[in-house]
Amino acid sequence: MGFRSWLVSTSVLVAFATTAHAQAPGEVEVVPMTPVTPVGIVQVAPQVSPMANRWSVGLSMGSVALAPKDSEDATHFAIGELAVRFRATPHLEIELALGGGRQHEDGMAEGDLEVDTATIGLRYRFLPYRHWNWYLLAGLGAASVTSHDASDDVRHDATRGVFEAGIGTEYRWTHLAISAELRGIAMGEPKATSEVMPQASTVSAPAMTTDTLSGGQLTIGASYYF
Repeated sequence: MGFRSWLVSTSVLVAFATTAHAQAPGEVEVVPMTPVTPVGIVQVAPQVSPMANRWSVGLSMGSVALAPKDSEDATHFAIGELAVRFRATPHLEIELALGGGRQHEDGMAEGDLEVDTATIGLRYRFLPYRHWNWYLLAGLGAASVTSHDASDDVRHDATRGVFEAGIGTEYRWTHLAISAELRGIAMGEPKATSEVMPQASTVSAPAMTTDTLSGGQLTIGASYYF
């Protein structure tokens, strides 16, 4: 190899060396990391937006069994209930409910007694963003148990305090929902007992209209949210 060829080869090697990254044995090259935006991560939207439609109207039907104090002889009523509710928070709902119905026993289409209730209560929903959710409920109000043809004065005298507590489950779409509820009920004594007792054929009728009452209620209903 001539001197000129050796000079050209050397010049090429030096030029290559100046552009290459020199790294001594054992050294670790640190390469700056470019921030990477996550791709493909999708935020899952709630199945239900409980605060989008905060008002609802509900209609339910079922039965309630009430028994006088220290008695296991319960009287059954077929009842209906209309409720208006407002969602204060995703979990908490305020309810105003009016209900009532006639005595209904096996083998007897309708009895003489009638129950009427008006309560204001709270519902606490544990899974408000799910289609299926369950809740606890409690309410206070007034109730009366009288003859179905009693006068307004008699119904007024028969008014008594009522406390309800229970559990329910609901399946909700966007606006429509179906539900089932189980409640325990406690009623105090009426304001007055004179002229309240109906002329009923059932033995428990006098006690039903004068004593404290307790029992349970099972209903199935539907609600519309707006």
